[in-house]
Amino acid sequence: MTNGRPIPLVILGGNDPEPVQLPQSGAGKHPLVGPKGLEVEVGGEPLIDRLVDRLRQVDLFDPIYIAGPRELYGASRRSAEVIDADGTFG
Repeated sequence: MTNGRPIPLVILGGNDPEPVQLPQSGAGKHPLVGPKGLEVEVGGEPLIDRLVDRLRQVDLFDPIYIAGPRELYGASRRSAEVIDADGTFG
């Protein structure tokens, strides 16, 4: 907390519809595609949910927002408000 007040936090959820170009050092590897915060799981739970839960536990951040496509990030049980974003900063 700063001066006894929580800090607002925005998590960039994002979504990669197309694979990225890996550098030569990534030859033989495959890039992750799609909403990694939802598709990558830790302990059977989406990564974004685990992240929001951990950030709530430290009691420093409030409110917590997720910037990403609402149709993907808005239908979850996580306790964060979704800022509908289409992948651009425009």
